[in-house]
Amino acid sequence: MIAGPFKGFAQPASQFITHYIFGYDPTIERLPYNVTASRQLLADAGYEDGFDIVMDCITEGYDYNLENCKMIVEQLSQVGIHVTLNKLSYTEFDTQVIGERNTSMYLIGWGTISVDGGLIYDYFIRSVGEDMGQLNTGYYSNAEVDRLGIAASHEMDPQETTVIVAGRV
Repeated sequence: MIAGPFKGFAQPASQFITHYIFGYDPTIERLPYNVTASRQLLADAGYEDGFDIVMDCITEGYDYNLENCKMIVEQLSQVGIHVTLNKLSYTEFDTQVIGERNTSMYLIGWGTISVDGGLIYDYFIRSVGEDMGQLNTGYYSNAEVDRLGIAASHEMDPQETTVIVAGRV
């Protein structure tokens, strides 16, 4: 993907945010690309024959996104995950994936102008609630993650916020 659709203007990631965003933890190491280990993890989870899934992808007006989605489909097929690509317009994606949370898997690009990773975490991994979890389409919910997010969002000292987010409070 880095050499292809992104034409060298990307780098491997180990977490949701880059080193340019506050909240990035340089101690988190990127997992290695390992097809054999991935197949074993699937087998250990009871999916030795893989499984079928649909991936929602905004393709209308986003040629590079279609290329990214096709590459993901190909890579997942190597470990036995059989992906059907659902090509959507931005409006269809917004309605189905964001509005209705009717998705099994999707690709989205995200950035923040706040230079604080907290906003991204609030959208993607905080429990779905009044003002949180808007992009948490899997309804992930963890009381400790929520507690740490709330504590970090009220802390003004950057060093203390880093300690909170790392779960050392």
